[in-house]
Amino acid sequence: MMSLVRRRDPFELVFWLGGVFLVLGPFLLRLQLLRVRTFDADEFQHLHSAWLISEGYLPYRDYFQHHTPGLHYLLSPLFRLADVKTDPASAFWLIFLSRQLMWLFTGLGLGLTFCLGTVWKGASAGLVGTIMLGNCIMYLEKTIEIRPDVVAAALWTACILVLLVALYSPDQSAVSINAKYMFSGALLALSLIFTQKMLVALPGLSITMISHLGDGYRREQLGLRIISWVNFAVGAAVPIATVA
Repeated sequence: MMSLVRRRDPFELVFWLGGVFLVLGPFLLRLQLLRVRTFDADEFQHLHSAWLISEGYLPYRDYFQHHTPGLHYLLSPLFRLADVKTDPASAFWLIFLSRQLMWLFTGLGLGLTFCLGTVWKGASAGLVGTIMLGNCIMYLEKTIEIRPDVVAAALWTACILVLLVALYSPDQSAVSINAKYMFSGALLALSLIFTQKMLVALPGLSITMISHLGDGYRREQLGLRIISWVNFAVGAAVPIATVA
C-alpha cells in the first residue's frame, strides 16, 4: 500500500536543519556581540548627525556631512526617547538601541536573500545563499555596527527581488508589472539615500536594462518594456525628490 505521507530524504532533512542552524546561530549571536563589540568612529559620526537632525539642523546646510542622510533621519526620532544631553545612562541605552535596530535590518536582509535565491533557483539555493551571506566575516562584523550600509543592503536586495519577480513571474497584468517596476525603482532610490556607495550598482543595472530592452524583438513588446523601465525611473525619482 502506497504511503499517503511523502517520505523525506534524510539528507534533505539534515541539510535544512543544519542550514537553519548556520543562519540563525550567527544571527542570534549578534545580539551578544553588539553589546561587547568595539565601537567604530563612524558609528558616533552617524549618531551625532542623527542628533543634530533631531535638534532641528539640516544636513549640508547647517553642518558638514559626506554621507547621504537616510540613516540619520531614521535614527533621529530615537533621540526623543532618551535625554542624551544630561543623562549618560540614557545615551548608552540609545547607542545600543541603535545597534539593535541594525540587527533587525540584518535579519530583514537575510530573509530577503533567502527569498531572492528561492525565486531565482529554488529554496535550496536560497538557503545556501543565506548561509554564505550570514557567515561572511565582513557581513558579521559590520552588521553589528551602526552603519547605513546595513539598511541599504536590505533595500538593494529587496529591489532586485521585486525586479526579478516583475521580469520572470508568469501571468502578470501590465498594471502589476509596472507597479513592481515602480516599487523596485523606489527601493533602489531609498538604498541610495542611505549610502552613496549604491552608485556602483548602477552600471550593472544599466546592463540589465539594455539587455532586457534588446530582447524585445517585437515593436509592441519593446514599447511595453520601455514603459516598464520608465516606471522604474519614476519610482526612483520620487524618494530622491523628497530629500533633494
